[in-house]
Formats: sequence, C-alpha cells, structure tokens
Amino acid sequence: GTTGHDPRSLCLCVLHGEGAVTLNATLESWSAGGLLPMARQRFIAFLDGPDPNVPEEVSCWRQKLAVRYGFEVLRPSSGDWPDPFIRKRQRYGSPGAAMAACASACHSEYIFFLEDDWELVTRPKELVRHRIFAAMDILSNRGDSGGGGSCAPPVLAVHMRHKHFFGPPFYELLTAAQHNEPPSPYTAWYFSEDPVETRFPDDLWTGPFWDSRGVCDSQRRSWHATLHYQRRAAGRAERQCPRLPDAPLDEHDDSAASRIWWCDDDSSLLCASTAAHRDPFRSLMFSTNPMLYRTETWELHLASYAAVLQDLRAVEEAVSTSYMWRVSPTFTLALSLGLFRHRRLDRAKI
Repeated sequence: GTTGHDPRSLCLCVLHGEGAVTLNATLESWSAGGLLPMARQRFIAFLDGPDPNVPEEVSCWRQKLAVRYGFEVLRPSSGDWPDPFIRKRQRYGSPGAAMAACASACHSEYIFFLEDDWELVTRPKELVRHRIFAAMDILSNRGDSGGGGSCAPPVLAVHMRHKHFFGPPFYELLTAAQHNEPPSPYTAWYFSEDPVETRFPDDLWTGPFWDSRGVCDSQRRSWHATLHYQRRAAGRAERQCPRLPDAPLDEHDDSAASRIWWCDDDSSLLCASTAAHRDPFRSLMFSTNPMLYRTETWELHLASYAAVLQDLRAVEEAVSTSYMWRVSPTFTLALSLGLFRHRRLDRAKI
C-alpha cells in the first residue's frame, strides 16, 4: 500500500476463522482500550476456506459486527498474484491471502495483523497509545538502515504480545525448559524489570545445549543443529558492519544466544537480532503473534511469502529459516512490554 501523509497513521487487519464469542470479546477489548480510534483504516477478513458461501444469518451477523466496530470487510484473495500451481494452495480464504490483500489495501504508514483471539489487556488508554507510539517511533527511526546512517540490521517489527499477561500457550518458555535452551528474548521482560542490566539470559541457562531426540519427550530434531551451516556466513556478514553488541567469533560458541539490548539510549524497547550466530536456537521466529510493521516494510520483505505460501505455518517456517532472516541482511526485532494476551473463549465455528 501507499503510505499516507500522517506519520503515525495506523491500519488494522483482523483475520477471523472461527468463534463468534471470541471475536466479539476481542473487538470489545480493542474498543475499550482505545485501539480502534487510533486506526485510520480497519479491515476484517473472514476465512471460510475454498467455499466462500456462508449462511445468510452468519453474513448478517458479520455485517452488523463490522458496522458496529467500524471495519471494512475484506475479501481474502490472492487474485492479484500469479498462480504458482502449488498443490492445495487456496487462492481464496487463506490467512496468507488475507494478509497480502490487506497490506495492498492499506494506505497507512503502519500495519497491525491481528488474529481474532488477541485481547487488549493493557490499560489505561493513555498507556496503550504510549506503547504504540513508542513502537512507531523506533520503526520510523530504525526501520530502513538502522538509523543515523548505520549499516546495522533494520528494525523489522515490534513484538506487541504482553510480556507478563501473555496468555496460553507460550511455547517460548516450555521449549526452553524441556530442551535446555536459553529462554527466548521474547521472555526477557518476564524475568526482569531491566533484563539488560541483569544480562539476560545469564543465570537462566547453562550450556551446552542437548538435543532430546530419543531421550526426552520427543524425537525432536533441533534447529540448532540443522541451521548450524548459517552461522559462519552470518558472522562474516556482520563483521563488515560491527555496529551491534559483540558476538563471539567461534561458530560453536552459544554465549550470544538470546542477548538483548535497549534499542536506543532513551528507549523503553528491547532489541534482539535474528542473525544465525546470535540466535542459534531460532527462538526469534517470524510469528503471527501481534507485531507492528511499517506497511511498506512488510510488503517489501514478507508479502510474497504470504501470497505464495498462504498457510500461516508454512509462511512462519519459511521466513524464519530464510537467508534474509538469518544471514543477510538479517533483522532487528524490537520487544515492547506489550498490549495483547492470547485468549480464546470458544471453538465453535460460526
């Protein structure tokens, strides 16, 4: 989409698959928390699979809900993209198609992709605005070249899942405990009010990592071993632009894993790197957890994955193992204390 004149203009893109009670409660929380008035554009895509026909009473309910909360109903289609003839790929109704269509329709500077079960828990409204504006500012200042002419990796997105009231499931904690991995940078706020000062994840993990295949709870093959080949190339690329906190040169040294730093001297946001030698466990995944992007940046780096692959899991895994994510240019992810918790109230299809 083409960005607007308002430097803080926001576009909301909501993906709804099932659960009328959950969707209504989620939208009500956004209204009560002041998120909806901040969005210049609001789109909602109903994901109905290959058959777009729905009962008349469901269509009526959807239209009334859209009017009540000020959303435009968006057709989740990748029709503007060529068909790559991938088996089982849907051109209509998939989450990836909806995301690509929404980004194309957005003419705002920033974009939020939100699934229907992300409840806004932060209060009061002033704090919601503060955290969103802080996220916008870091994306504006560091979203292209790292800021100030730096060649450091750009800030791709700001992770907005609440770091205390995150809601189940929270695999970042579970996986680390099960397999002796350091906690993900996403969990840094959970363990400390100042995780930089306490040198997160020190004292929360002691190497070496061990792969649990055939020993623990699963036949798990680790990303740590599978993607090890990316580490040397990532370190070599970064040493051409040494603008981040030091990382070890030894490609077998995991001491830089999960390290975080303040995004700026006066910032309330933490930053972390997706580079392979800094995230050897691939704990910084591209995710549909709530993240704020510049619309132009999302389209440039991620729209093609969403439109071509369409399945959200396929998109997440493909991006999170890609050369651009882990070797060059890599990205910086900013971590806000957050706004949203995962909360599903029903599983009944509407």
